[in-house]
Amino acid sequence: MYDEDICYDDYAFNLIQFYNWTKTYISELQEKHPPRIFANFLHLAETWNERIKSENRKMNSLIRKTRKEGTIVNKNI
Repeated sequence: MYDEDICYDDYAFNLIQFYNWTKTYISELQEKHPPRIFANFLHLAETWNERIKSENRKMNSLIRKTRKEGTIVNKNI
C-alpha cells in the first residue's frame, strides 16, 4: 500500500511525461487487446495530469493576485 501524495510528489512529472509520450501507442494496444490493458496506469496518469493542471491554475492565480497587490514586486529590493 502506497500513499498517493508521496508517490505523486516523487513520480508525477515522470509518469505524466511517459503517459503523454505513450498514449497513442497504448490506445492502439487497447484496440487489439482487452481494454483493461494499462487501465490502472491510464486512470492514474489522467488523474495526476488533472491534479497538476489544477495546482498550476491555483499557483498562477496566486501569482497574479500577489502581483496585483504588489507583494511580489518591490522596487526597493
